[in-house]
Amino acid sequence: MELLEGQDLRSRIRQGEIPPMEAVEIALQVADGLGFAHEFGVVHRDVRPGNIMLLERGAVKIMDFGIARMRFADHKTSTGMVLGTPRYMSPEQIGGQPVDQRSDIFSLGTVLYEMLTQTTLFAGQDVNQIAHNVANTEPAPPSLAHPGLPQMLDFIVARALKKDPSVRYQDAYELAADLRDVLAEMRGRAPSRERDEREKTQTLRVEAGGDKLPLAPAANAIERETRLPLSRVFHCEAALERVEARAKHERFTVPPRRLFAAAVLAACVGGLIALT
Repeated sequence: MELLEGQDLRSRIRQGEIPPMEAVEIALQVADGLGFAHEFGVVHRDVRPGNIMLLERGAVKIMDFGIARMRFADHKTSTGMVLGTPRYMSPEQIGGQPVDQRSDIFSLGTVLYEMLTQTTLFAGQDVNQIAHNVANTEPAPPSLAHPGLPQMLDFIVARALKKDPSVRYQDAYELAADLRDVLAEMRGRAPSRERDEREKTQTLRVEAGGDKLPLAPAANAIERETRLPLSRVFHCEAALERVEARAKHERFTVPPRRLFAAAVLAACVGGLIALT
């Protein structure tokens, strides 16, 4: 039996706010896992934070397929009790109707909404009130609670939480594809925000005679590019004068070796002329 070391998503949510990018990454992995299960006709029917395990290095696993059923199987127990966790059930599941893979998509949309907003989507004092909220409450866009989220993420959450299964995501892989696209968009925005943070400067005033000086910034907070920019205007008159003077000097100054070679050559030519 495989031993898992990590924590469930429910504990992670209770610890505090989950960064939006991390929330989308978690939902993306869950969507891929559900898509694989749905390929074999298996519907989980109890997708909730307590059944999502966060492992080391960002891996995610879906736990507790104990009440999972085949799509064509009965959706109730022998006593007629509906299985699942009410706050994360789809409207058709909580209403006792047959469920398929689209019910898991609705549950995952609820989990994603809670990760993004840190609020309980379908809260209630009892099961009846929760069931009423699931069937009738239209959630507000996550960007209202967390400004700066891409509009595409609002669309993904809204489509995953459609009350009518026919207008919901029909396939978990389709949901995963949209999550992958919005994750790429969020990663593309991240460098610009980090650059803006690095460009912020702060001036510190040091009191005269103080015995404590401010600490130097961390090495990773210092810009790597410290070279001064090259000037576009270069005054080269003096340099050209030196080059021209050196050229004139070399032009009219003959090295001694060349003079000796010329004298020897002249003597040889004169000797040949005399002999002829």
